[in-house]
Amino acid sequence: MILMINDRNEIREKTGLEVGKVFLFDEIEDGTKELYDDNSNKPILYDDSLGNFHMLPKSEEKKQKISNINNKMKSICEELKNKLKEYQYPYQVKMQRGRSNALNETGMIDAFNYIRAINISNCEKKYDMMFSRFYINNNEEVNCIIGSYQFAYSNKSDYSYLVYPKSKEGKEHFSVSLEREYYNPITKYDCNNDNDINDIVNEFLEYIKAHEK
Repeated sequence: MILMINDRNEIREKTGLEVGKVFLFDEIEDGTKELYDDNSNKPILYDDSLGNFHMLPKSEEKKQKISNINNKMKSICEELKNKLKEYQYPYQVKMQRGRSNALNETGMIDAFNYIRAINISNCEKKYDMMFSRFYINNNEEVNCIIGSYQFAYSNKSDYSYLVYPKSKEGKEHFSVSLEREYYNPITKYDCNNDNDINDIVNEFLEYIKAHEK
């Protein structure tokens, strides 16, 4: 059951975190604290059932930019499927969409679509490539860069915000000892350019292989 909350005082009490800024991939220096949920009668900001945040800009002008995220995601998904088939890796890959009707009604749900790879022989192991990057800054604020990307590994259930990275920057090393992780890849991602797709897929495959050893 999805339990969405917009009240920031309640979110703070539950998570210990403040709601920070949302950025778009091509406006990285111009984040805003004016979020879509400020004018929404339907809660979308925080999913208390999973510990996920859903931060969207208030501006209607951003909708088209966000919808473009889906086009590149489809290309990445196809390339990932081809590579897994070529290397005979036992993974099922599919694109996943958000489940919330309230998020769907914003017209910006594409910001939270993601690609999931599941180990066929061990379905508990899930690897996600997401196209919004969440991180927590030094002020204990959750921030989101829409149109950037992020990897996640899960071998158990836990609230997502507990494993959000403490920086927006890419990390050169990830932990294979954690049962749940959000990881910022180091490949420079351009939402409007397909030239980096091969590098992105290869980095994701390395991430999977490291956790399967």
